[in-house]
Amino acid sequence: MPLRKDLVDHMHEGWVIDTHEHLQQRPDGFPDNLFALWQQSYVKADFASAGASAALGEAARSPDAAAWRRLRPYVRRVSNTAYYRSLLVACHDLYGLEGEDITDDTWQALNEAIQRRNAKPGWGEEVFRRGKIRKVLLDTFWDQIAEELPLGGDFLVRVMRINSFVMGVRRGRVDHGGHSPYSLQEQLGVTVSSLGDYLDLFEAALEWYLTRGAVALKSALAYDRELYFEDVRREDAERLFAADDDSPQTLQALGDFMMHHILGRAQELELPVQVHTGYLAGGGHLVGRDPKRLTNLLEKYRGVQFDLFHGGYPYAGELAFLGKHYANVYVDLCWLPLISPTAARRYLHEWIEQVPINKILWGGDCTRPDAVYGAVRYGQEVVATVLAEKVREGYMPEDLAFELATRIFHDNAAELFLGEVHLQ
Repeated sequence: MPLRKDLVDHMHEGWVIDTHEHLQQRPDGFPDNLFALWQQSYVKADFASAGASAALGEAARSPDAAAWRRLRPYVRRVSNTAYYRSLLVACHDLYGLEGEDITDDTWQALNEAIQRRNAKPGWGEEVFRRGKIRKVLLDTFWDQIAEELPLGGDFLVRVMRINSFVMGVRRGRVDHGGHSPYSLQEQLGVTVSSLGDYLDLFEAALEWYLTRGAVALKSALAYDRELYFEDVRREDAERLFAADDDSPQTLQALGDFMMHHILGRAQELELPVQVHTGYLAGGGHLVGRDPKRLTNLLEKYRGVQFDLFHGGYPYAGELAFLGKHYANVYVDLCWLPLISPTAARRYLHEWIEQVPINKILWGGDCTRPDAVYGAVRYGQEVVATVLAEKVREGYMPEDLAFELATRIFHDNAAELFLGEVHLQ
């Protein structure tokens, strides 16, 4: 126990670079209160699964005693989930929640503290400073070209999401978020009438991101399609682009071509590529979302550093294999401790035994600074438990455990995305 606590303290004292967030300015338009915290976090899905989707939304809009009474039975039903319990960490540390859980006696004071502190200018930045969060890689999935970022200071670093350019090659087609690259023509000054023009539109979008400091590309294509991408020749793609054919085979071939084109550009520019693998938020068809489907891309684009997200959950063994055998593959705990800390511990045990220590990363995958704080602390508890167990088993010495803790939460991401060198 003392070693585990020492590891937790060590991580609390060190800086964090968070590989993935979706921070928004008051998403969904709800005011800031306890119910909005739940509504704007992954626990919203647990409330829906427990039967309280409408009740939670109503409570977020009108956070009064009647709303609490209506929602209270559902709070109990979801209080066992990791989504819920990670937010309790934020409620205790940031908002002064007393007691082990939120009760009839404590919810109102907690609700008022959330309202009061979120009304304070610069609260999000203060939360990050308390969590020792140095940098966050931000995926603005809701806006292809997000001019303004939700936090001040120097905390946020952009990544460019590529989904719309892969799924929307054919005019009128959109990705799972409803985005089409054709909507960017006027803003980026490119008119598309040929495949060459379309590639110019992608290049203009890429330049827009690079001039604003983007450090990576991001694929969430698992929400749109399977993760195997054939290598389609340019001449075949040009023929398909010009044809009046919206068959599934044509659309897939055009998307395959674009994925290879984008990865080719990433290789030329030495841009890392983040890839969602496995589990889908809100549920969905997992067939073809396993990390091994990416193998042809990993082998062809050896110059691209691939950051594979979410532990590949539930395909941990596949991700461990890829991280062990491909120098250009990094394994990322992003989101996984919030889905299941038990799964995260199990996976991390395997990764430590297989993957070089410079290739294990962590990210939160949240929409609010307070939820990010909870995810950081929750993730650090998971990592501390595993590392302490590894030392206790005699698998590794203490100094290596402390080094690995620093690497997972800071140094590996600093090297991969910021080009920093951190020698131990």
